[in-house]
Amino acid sequence: VLFAGWASAFATVVLIASALALASCFPAASRSGIAIALMVGMASLMALVGWLLPFPIHHRAVYLVAAVVLIVARWRALRTMLGEAACALRATMSAHPAWAILLVGAASIASLGLWLPSLNYDDNAVHLILQSQLLADGVYRLDVQTQSWAVAPWANNVLHAIAAVFAGQESRASVALLWLLLGISGAWRLARAVGASSPVALAAAAVFAAQPLTGYFATTMQGDGASAAVLLHLAAVAAMSVHSRPGAAVIGLLAGLLLALKTSNLI
Repeated sequence: VLFAGWASAFATVVLIASALALASCFPAASRSGIAIALMVGMASLMALVGWLLPFPIHHRAVYLVAAVVLIVARWRALRTMLGEAACALRATMSAHPAWAILLVGAASIASLGLWLPSLNYDDNAVHLILQSQLLADGVYRLDVQTQSWAVAPWANNVLHAIAAVFAGQESRASVALLWLLLGISGAWRLARAVGASSPVALAAAAVFAAQPLTGYFATTMQGDGASAAVLLHLAAVAAMSVHSRPGAAVIGLLAGLLLALKTSNLI
């Protein structure tokens, strides 16, 4: 809040609430934990807004009204999901405080990049164009004559644009924070899925947070950090027993999100 600003913090809260409210419409996502539910909601938001980009409707008032309606309509389900997630997190952290402190320390260092302005060359040359056009004109022009990457399938740009419209300004930290936390939770989930104990899973999450590239992707709008987070959760789903996996719709949404983040993820 101090370094990224109140606007980014506000955009983060509204983005999380809107995504979870949308995900609550998918019962299988709600039962799969808050991280998968959040990604399902984010994928749905990116798909919906992505197909509406050529229409001049992308104004802050429109977005905020839509978010409030969605949150109010799904408030009970949203409150249940957040309560269950808070209880699970509290139980895990309090049961293994030393490993929890290690994870929090590694995550705090990885999050330092969230405080910085968008200095990455790719951000300023490509990724900021979408949100700057929505903030200025409420519409995306999809003009490949002036920018060859104008129609590249990078759903992460759409998510950053949604957060920027919520905040009324560029708000990279809002989305980068979500991907950082989702990547950490993905490492935890994958470790647990392959039979690790809670302390080992916390250590795995700390190792992910301590990777130099994890901190780097908090400084940029590139989709690779987001891809790592989704891939970790998909790998965890693959490692689960068949009867405990989420439904085909949820797996399809996550796989579609991975492909929409970057076409090379198909490999």
